[in-house]
Amino acid sequence: MQLGFVGLGAMGELIVPRLTAAGHQVTGWNRTRGKAEPLIAQGMRDVRVVPAESEQMVKALKANRIPVTYLTFPDEGHGFVRPENRLAFAAVAEAFLAKHLGGQYQPLGNDFAGSTIRIETGGELVPGLTN
Repeated sequence: MQLGFVGLGAMGELIVPRLTAAGHQVTGWNRTRGKAEPLIAQGMRDVRVVPAESEQMVKALKANRIPVTYLTFPDEGHGFVRPENRLAFAAVAEAFLAKHLGGQYQPLGNDFAGSTIRIETGGELVPGLTN
């Protein structure tokens, strides 16, 4: 099986050797601190990855002076179900990836209409987004 990972980091250092040992072909694309800051989106009703875990990650990143964009959706769980929230997240992700990987994106227009998206921190790191 062929697998690809983006932003392997510490988790990838543990996962990839096991996958290759199992016979899988793995291609990884690591980011460097200068290429991309983390983008974290959290459903506040998530029972698998509870909000406290994301908040702990954001706090640790900030303590280490690593810029981070943190979005929350108060009415979502582990997967974003509401179409308005899915569109809002996709719009932010598109602008975020365009900035860090190069390429084009549609300017954020009324992509947040009806969404419960909250920009908790780091809105200035994504083109067209503000806190």
